[in-house]
Amino acid sequence: YTAEVMAAATASSLKAVTQCVSAQPAKQSKAGLQARPASLRVPTTKRTARVQKRTVASAQRINKTFAAAIEDEEMVKEVPASLLREGVDDPNSMRGRFEKAIRDSQDSIVAAIEEADGTKFHQDAWTRPGGGGGITRVLEGGKVWEKAGVNVSVVYGSMPPEAYRA
Repeated sequence: YTAEVMAAATASSLKAVTQCVSAQPAKQSKAGLQARPASLRVPTTKRTARVQKRTVASAQRINKTFAAAIEDEEMVKEVPASLLREGVDDPNSMRGRFEKAIRDSQDSIVAAIEEADGTKFHQDAWTRPGGGGGITRVLEGGKVWEKAGVNVSVVYGSMPPEAYRA
């Protein structure tokens, strides 16, 4: 979900910047730059327009690829003992030991904040069919902190070529 949002934000940001630049009044200067505020100056070439179109198109392709590659999470009532892929990842491996260390850190951070604030965190847990998942802990309306979050995610997958070529 995060990658999809990032790709969508990139595509819409590029489109917004392109529209903003295009909407500014333009005059040709001796240096071949349009007379716009310095922060909006871009070369006035056909190549610039092609690059802008390719950049937006690339961001849109990444967005579609990530949307197709990311499985929906399933909310679970009880936090699983491990978020590693069952039968694939060894709990004694570096990955397993790292997950345990991160989850222990989450527990100790939450305990310390709850003790200082006097307010309990709300917890949600989720998993993905292909492996991985997360534990989200949120405190709202506390005595010390208005809002706090301590989250852990274990994520699996491969990065689509469009993402690292862009």
